[in-house]
Amino acid sequence: MFSKNTDFATLVGTNTGGDGGVADPILISLPNSGLIVRFSMLYGLNPDGTGNEKYGTTPDILIDEEQDAFDKTIEEINRKN
Repeated sequence: MFSKNTDFATLVGTNTGGDGGVADPILISLPNSGLIVRFSMLYGLNPDGTGNEKYGTTPDILIDEEQDAFDKTIEEINRKN
């Protein structure tokens, strides 16, 4: 999210699975059932207000699953020069 939202870097690839922030998730065990619940300490928002954990981060240059991100990056660098 940081690189995308601050223009620190150009992201190339596929949509991320979502992170929700930079903190590790919390795991708690419910006392009566013993079920383990996982949740994020932070809930990161994308610039459009959608939750990053749910929708992920869309790269600046989106590629198909079959494409190679490195090859696409080199292609974009050559195109801009």
